[in-house]
Amino acid sequence: MPSPATSELVYDHLDYMHALNVFLNGAGASTVALRKGLKKAGADDNQVLILSELSACQARIAASLSAAGFRSPRS
Repeated sequence: MPSPATSELVYDHLDYMHALNVFLNGAGASTVALRKGLKKAGADDNQVLILSELSACQARIAASLSAAGFRSPRS
């Protein structure tokens, strides 16, 4: 039977591993959605999307990212 200190250490480690798993899975999903949105806005892989006006840029990227399933943390 493990000691109370050992049990606490194991559960702390499991909590950390679960939190890390959630973070890494979430980061991957966000990256995929961002890539899809930028591709739909006209930027292929290994390209940069540059638009001349900031307002047009914001609207175009926001629409593309929204369509790809990416949601802003503010919404």
